[in-house]
Amino acid sequence: MLRYIDQPIRENRNTHLKKFSLHNRERNYTMGFKKDFIWGGATASYQVEGAAYEDGKGLNIWDIFCKDGGHIYENQTGDAACDQYHRYKEDVQIMKEMGMKAYRFSLSWARIMPEGTGTVNEKGLKYYDNPINELLDNGIEPFLLPYITGIFHTHFIYRAAG
Repeated sequence: MLRYIDQPIRENRNTHLKKFSLHNRERNYTMGFKKDFIWGGATASYQVEGAAYEDGKGLNIWDIFCKDGGHIYENQTGDAACDQYHRYKEDVQIMKEMGMKAYRFSLSWARIMPEGTGTVNEKGLKYYDNPINELLDNGIEPFLLPYITGIFHTHFIYRAAG
């Protein structure tokens, strides 16, 4: 049983604090997920990929920020992270065993466009192609999060902006 707020929040003129009241009536609510809800997992590229200096990947501001010292607990970095770059097949099998039907992930723009603009890194594109195909082959729907602000996380653009 959930209680609900019956009256709008009102300002008390004396204290300028907001007050609210709960109504005493109880209502039954059935909670659940829609039939087409897709259960899955999610990650962010910097937190799981690793391979920070492999296959032409450029630097992003997290690579620089974490090495600057004093910002991150025990000066940890995402250089190796969970090593999904090399272990994506194992990761997908674990997802499948868990019953995941979807996987939402972001791209590292520094892996795709190492200089921030210009040339596209084909090895970076190939990396993302491989886990996407692995997910599809195992009945897991990939949800790509472009993380458009990640474009500005490319260190070279950051450095050029001053």
